[in-house]
Amino acid sequence: MAEYDTTITEAAILVSTWGHGQTNVDFYKVLRIKNGWATLTKIYTDVVEPLEDYVAEYVEAWDSSNSQSQTFRRKIQAHRGTEYVPIDTFSAASVWNGKPVLQTHTH
Repeated sequence: MAEYDTTITEAAILVSTWGHGQTNVDFYKVLRIKNGWATLTKIYTDVVEPLEDYVAEYVEAWDSSNSQSQTFRRKIQAHRGTEYVPIDTFSAASVWNGKPVLQTHTH
């Protein structure tokens, strides 16, 4: 059987932004790709630029060799040419571009 053709690769870092009234940012490392499924683990987030006038900061993935959770598998999907991995019912993750991501808070 041919291996599934995907732009999401092993060792890639994925990012998920989600929330209502605030923006939460989570990062995941791809541990394995097989037959259209990705095995992931959540990794730590690092604040790289706090914003003094706002209740927000820019964050990025920190030390992808250390995970903070168990591994889990999700089916790789695509929408309008962009591949993503559904994380749960309210969030999905796609390949992180390596740039800091804005995270906000309600207070």
